[in-house]
Amino acid sequence: MKPDDVDALRQARHPDPFAVLGMHADVDGALWVRACLPGADEVIVHDTLTGRRVGPLARVHADGLFEGRMPRRRRPFDYRLQVRWADGASTRLGDPYRIGPLLPDAGLQAVTDGTPVR
Repeated sequence: MKPDDVDALRQARHPDPFAVLGMHADVDGALWVRACLPGADEVIVHDTLTGRRVGPLARVHADGLFEGRMPRRRRPFDYRLQVRWADGASTRLGDPYRIGPLLPDAGLQAVTDGTPVR
């Protein structure tokens, strides 16, 4: 992640968090997963279909930003995040950024303006 993206995510002012969080392919086609989980100590990606561990995410910022390359994966897949929190508790979560935006820009603008979404 670029430093500007990290700062904007930490301050909850990133204009398009879906562009940097979730699963993305790099220019070489390798898949990466990025997550923002304040209070997490460890994050591991699991394949939803098989339940198997795919790989860990490394902490890239102390405020809870994590990322990791998914080894041996070239196609997007559904995943869950196994999170170990600072208090030792562990949970498996769905990543809301794995889905992508559900409303087109016009729909988001209508919500912002307070007009009915069509």
